[in-house]
Amino acid sequence: VTANGNFEINLNSSSQATYTFMSLNTCWYGAGGTVKLAGNLTLNNISGTEAGDLVGLRLQPNGRDVASHGAGILIDEGASITVNGSYGIAGMITTETAQETARTHFTNKGTITVAGSSNIGIDFGMYDGFYPYVDVIAGKINVTGNKTYGIRIQDIGVNDYYKAVVIKDGHIKLT
Repeated sequence: VTANGNFEINLNSSSQATYTFMSLNTCWYGAGGTVKLAGNLTLNNISGTEAGDLVGLRLQPNGRDVASHGAGILIDEGASITVNGSYGIAGMITTETAQETARTHFTNKGTITVAGSSNIGIDFGMYDGFYPYVDVIAGKINVTGNKTYGIRIQDIGVNDYYKAVVIKDGHIKLT
């Protein structure tokens, strides 16, 4: 699946929810699956509160990611993902259930720009307590905002949670 074009999402909500532009949940890809963004995405979280998170791309690997099924691949091939406002995330990786042997992939081939405040370029979150088994190509990330992260790997209180995460090939510019 490929999403082509220029996309803009404006969120102005006080709801305690996460709003996502495009998500790859690998649960039902019997032979692996690839999802691509081949355009520009602008996220504007104008609510100004922590109530709602706005996510561009979400990779949600789970237990059906076994070698015989193939693995899910989420690729940003577009020119840019821009995060404005507050509490926005360009790319999120959260594991739904225990994975077995197939590594999933998150690849940023474009440029992620993290502006505004309290925003994140690529974030690892804990959805259900299972560690992510994922390769990440960080690509180019520009960080220009206040209290923002290029890549956030938060301390979730589980010592070996990130044991199967590989991050490589990135360039983060702070301005």
